This record gives sequence, C-alpha cells and structure tokens, in this order.
Amino acid sequence: LKKYGPPAMKRGSIILQLAALSKESDALSMVDELNRKHFPSFVITSASDTLYHVQVGPYSDMPSAEKAKAALGDAGFKAIIKR
Repeated sequence: LKKYGPPAMKRGSIILQLAALSKESDALSMVDELNRKHFPSFVITSASDTLYHVQVGPYSDMPSAEKAKAALGDAGFKAIIKR
C-alpha cells in the first residue's frame, strides 16, 4: 500500500476526495486509473472508519484545487474539496 500512500503535505494543503470504498482493491484500481490520467492520487485510511479514501492532491490554494476539481469532473469523476 506504500506506493499508494499520501505525499508529504504542508499545513493548509487542500485535497480532493473522490471516493470512500470498502474494498482496498477497488480503491487501488481507482488510484491507478487516476494516475494514468495524470491526477496525483493516493489512498488513505482513517481510524474513524474502515473505508479506503481515494484522494487527489495536495493543492496549495483554492484556485488550483477548483481547477483540478473541474478537470476531474471532465474526466468523469465527482470530487469534494477537503482541507
């Protein structure tokens, strides 16, 4: 899972979440697809649930995040902005 892990993020970074999936294999295949489309994606897990969160980023400012969200939408992905 390490190659699918999150990059180093600065304080205040903005990420986009695309999915929260119950199967690790589904999350990893989604990340592979996103990476093929040149979106910097990764999977994180949380102590508060058992899901695999597929995320894209990080972005340093809101205009960059909004632009990426629009590009993801054009590619058929629905993203939500998270801080």
